Formats: sequence, structure tokens, C-alpha cells
Amino acid sequence: MNQQRRLIGEELIREGLISEEQLFTALDVQRLSEAWQKLGKVLLDLGYVSADVLNKFLKEKKYTEEDVSFVEAIPVSLAEEISITQYDNVRELLRMMVCQGASDLHLRVGVAPTLRINGIIKKTPLAPLNPETVQELLLQLISRETFEEFQGKKELDFSLSIPDLSRFRINVYLQRGTLSMAIRAIPYRIPTIEELTLPPIVKDIINVRGGLILITGANGMGKSTTLASLVGYLNQTKELNIITIEDPIEYIHKHQLSTIDQRELGKDTLSFEEALKHVVRQDPDVVMIGEMRDLETIRTALTLAETGHLILATLHTLDAVHAINRIVDVFPQNEKEQTRVQLSMALEAVICQQLLPAKDKNKRILATEILRATDSVRNLIRTNQLPQIYTIMQTSSQLGMHTMPQSLVTLYKKELIVKDELFKRCQNPDEIKALL
Repeated sequence: MNQQRRLIGEELIREGLISEEQLFTALDVQRLSEAWQKLGKVLLDLGYVSADVLNKFLKEKKYTEEDVSFVEAIPVSLAEEISITQYDNVRELLRMMVCQGASDLHLRVGVAPTLRINGIIKKTPLAPLNPETVQELLLQLISRETFEEFQGKKELDFSLSIPDLSRFRINVYLQRGTLSMAIRAIPYRIPTIEELTLPPIVKDIINVRGGLILITGANGMGKSTTLASLVGYLNQTKELNIITIEDPIEYIHKHQLSTIDQRELGKDTLSFEEALKHVVRQDPDVVMIGEMRDLETIRTALTLAETGHLILATLHTLDAVHAINRIVDVFPQNEKEQTRVQLSMALEAVICQQLLPAKDKNKRILATEILRATDSVRNLIRTNQLPQIYTIMQTSSQLGMHTMPQSLVTLYKKELIVKDELFKRCQNPDEIKALL
């Protein structure tokens, strides 16, 4: 690229034609679009710049047709070739990650950096990493003091923002005695419920005054993004006091109609359990819990939901019925019956989700399972007749409920996913066959 591989996006900002926030918004719209759009078109569609102004800018800066094509093909703020010959700057790796549209970057000793793109792990053509290099890259992101703390605990989670690039969640761990890092890119702009293609009934679900709403699914299935989107919706539409407890903080929320306090484990509080013990004194309407990991966290969350607070939380379960089982099973045997009663009154909904490769392989598609706590569902929870809940989900589409197989078949009939994915992602293949 000519003119020393100029950063065209940065020049647009420098010329005052767009703001940094507008650029980030356009990048996120581009990533979330069902079909790939050139970034120039996104900027025009959003009304951030007119065609005349953009063309005049390109002409004045003497960009060639090749430059313009390249700019429109990838995010403009990253419109420079990524050429990494040595690992001297971790930001170049992060820039490569964002340019490639990867959700995750893995750095481990003995292999080249790997990217997860549309759910698929892909190796980069870079040189294998050695122990010294991985440590040097990590020390570009954290202080020596934090590194020494990691050496003692052997686990580290943190997040960071790079203003001209993206926000990242980083997990550092040891494997076979060597350092490894798993890095996830987090967009600056919080996607809307519509952009995530969540079912419209989700807006009705989130508009309840209190209770427990669970977002469930396996790792990497977008639970944190859905949680952030729900909080963002409440923030834009209601006057509430919202408190989040996260490990680490991922999406950054700004005060809008609501006020939001975001608390991070290790920096603002010692544990989910400790944070929840004191949260009532902070006058919350809504409490978002990044993950319900242990007995005391679950116990306190149920109590808060019972007392009129809206609790949003995630669980690592593959379907709605297993989410209920998971909560009850955490408690000692002599508390299970009381827990069922408490959960039957507190639960409002379970949203289970999966992300699947799209038919064209250029993105991932969301499939969901929705359970709403109707009187019948509450009674089945209370009386421990959980298998019957699945039947209610199958037959209550008028209430916005559906099972994962029903969602998968709908996506297949819309030609959004291929047939093989139906059976790979479903625990009940007989139901899939019947629906087909």
C-alpha cells in the first residue's frame, strides 16, 4: 500500500470527518451484518459521512483505486498490511486478530499463534512461539507486580482496551509448565437484541420487574454478549439502578436512562459471594452476575430474586431443564426440596443458546431454546417433575417458548445452516427427524 501504509481510518478521524466512536460503531455493524458489507457503505448507511465528502477526502489524499478497494474490504482503522516477522509487539498480533475477524487468539509455546474465526480454529503462518517470547508478550500487557501475582496463583483473568483497536478479555494459564494466553476480542459497541437475532419474546422476558433470568450454553456460545445486550436494553429503556459483578469486566456500559455500576473481581470485590452479600445495601433494581459458580452465589441470587430484584446470570448448561437441575443439585440433600420451592417462585426464564457455522461459512448463526416460568412450569419445578417441562416448551410457541431442535430446524428451513449441523448440535435427533 502506498504512502507508508497510511491508516486511512485514523486520517478520517484526524480530518474531523468521523469520530472515533462512529468508527467503532461502524466496525461493529460490519461484523454483525448478516452479509458482509464494505465499510465505506456502512459509514454512508449510518449517515456518518456523505458520499461527496468521502469521495473528496479520498481524492485529496490521492488514494489509488487499489487503496480504496482495500479500505472498503477491511475495517478502515486497520487499513494497513499486517506483516509480522518477529514478536516484538503484542499489539500487532491483536491487530492481526481484529483484521481477520477472529473472536479469539491463542498464544502457546511450541506452535504458531492460532485464531478462532467463525468458530473454527485456524493456524497462522507465523513462527512457533518459544517460552521467552510468550512471557515478553504478556509483560507488554501487565505489570511486573501482576506477573509475580500470577506466578503464585498460576491463574490470571483480566481485560484491557486499546483505543484504536478493540477491547479484549485475556486468560493466562500454565500448561506443561509453560505460559499460554487465550485472548477474546470484545466490541466496544454493545450489540442490540435485534442484531444478535434473539427471539422478539426476549424483550417481554426482560421487562419483568423481578426474578431470575438465566442465560445458558457452552463456552464460546455468546452468553456474555447476550447478557450485555439485555443490560444495554434496560439501560436505554428504563430508569433503574443496575449493578454488574464480572470476572473480568467485558463490555463497558455508559449511564443512559439507568445508572450502572460495574464491579470486577479482584479489583472491586474479592468474590461473587462477597459482592452479593453487600449488594442489597447498594440499592439495586437489577443485578447482573457474570457467572453463578458456587453454592453461596446461587443461594444469594435466589434470595435476591425472591425479594423483588431482577437477577441476570449465566450457567454452563446445554439446555433449559439441565439449568434447573444444575441449580438444585448444587445444594445439600436436606435443602433440595426447599430449593425447588424457592426456584419455582424466583425463576422467570431460561434462554439457552448455541452459535453454529452459517451455510456460507462467513459467520455464525444463533440458535436458542426458550423456557418461561408459567404456573405449570413452576408447579413442575416444585414437584420435581422436570422431564415434563420439555413437553411444555415444545407445545407453547404462543408464549414464545421453543426447544433447541425446533430452533435448529427453523434455521435449516430458512437455509441459514446446513443439514449436518442439525444433528451435530442436537441431543434429541428423533425430534429433529419428526420436525423435518
